Amino acid sequence: MARDGRRLPRRWDGGRGRWSRRSALSWLRRRSLAERPFVIGGHADREHFFPVTDFAKHLSAETAETCCTYNMLKLTRHLFAWEPDAAEMDFYERALYNDILASQDPDTGMFVYLMSLHPGGFKSYSTPEDSFWCCVGSGMENHAKYGDTIYFHDDSSLYVNLFIASELSWPEKNLVLRQETKFPDSDATRLTIKAKKPVKLALKIRWPAWAQTLPVMVNGKWQKISGQPASYVTIDREWRDGDSVEIQLPMKLHTESLPGATNIVALLYGPIVLAGELGTNDLPNPYVKNQTEYAHRPTPPAPVFAASADTLLKHVKEARGAARKVSLSWAKWRWPWCF
Repeated sequence: MARDGRRLPRRWDGGRGRWSRRSALSWLRRRSLAERPFVIGGHADREHFFPVTDFAKHLSAETAETCCTYNMLKLTRHLFAWEPDAAEMDFYERALYNDILASQDPDTGMFVYLMSLHPGGFKSYSTPEDSFWCCVGSGMENHAKYGDTIYFHDDSSLYVNLFIASELSWPEKNLVLRQETKFPDSDATRLTIKAKKPVKLALKIRWPAWAQTLPVMVNGKWQKISGQPASYVTIDREWRDGDSVEIQLPMKLHTESLPGATNIVALLYGPIVLAGELGTNDLPNPYVKNQTEYAHRPTPPAPVFAASADTLLKHVKEARGAARKVSLSWAKWRWPWCF
């Protein structure tokens, strides 16, 4: 239903000659993926979409409702199952790492309702007994689902969508695939095949949109790769027990501007959105009963970049050594870049 109460029409599917809910969902997802996400993959302000020309007006303390991202990822899974598309998994990865993973407090397990993207914004979390919001319910499910989209398959192909340490068992093929990686702390992953007998299979590995190259070795030999970022690289062969595939995922620092506002930018390293560690001095207790309890509190001042967009990255340096001062502060992780 539209916000004014009108029923939204289903889309006409000319190929099928009827109104198709599938094509309607595909249209919604394409519009959402192309035009509406914030840099972390979350959508909307105060739980509503807004005109795509007005992002700067909606960079508030109430952006990116976690339930919305939960639903967008669920929709993405459905659409990928109908028609595999690497762009869908690029979005899935972005939202999974930067919104969903970042929505849980690693100290207490509590959950974020609205992910503030306002410069200087901060997170507030639920409490164990007094704030069972919708995003607590979906939040509990979110963090039990990290394994459900790493792999997809059809009768003759296996899609490697996400670079997460895992083990896949495929009984119909008498096949086990083990993925070993510390991504995104490292820029590589290794796949190892366990097979009771040789099996013919097209292994489809996602070439992320953020990676300019995708070096791949099979059993220690470099492979000739055809394709481009935001696609799948296919290795179609007979696989035997002990075969291995090593994939390099070269990450680099880059920026993305807020749509319609070139003076507001985010720094990313590969798919990971970086955030400055600004400390917690004078911040209130982060655990709240009401999810919007601090929404109208003045945002702490945040540093600004005194550089043009085309020279900004020249002023960002890697912090090497044991004391890496850097930050995906939303998830309380440290990353090898500072700004």
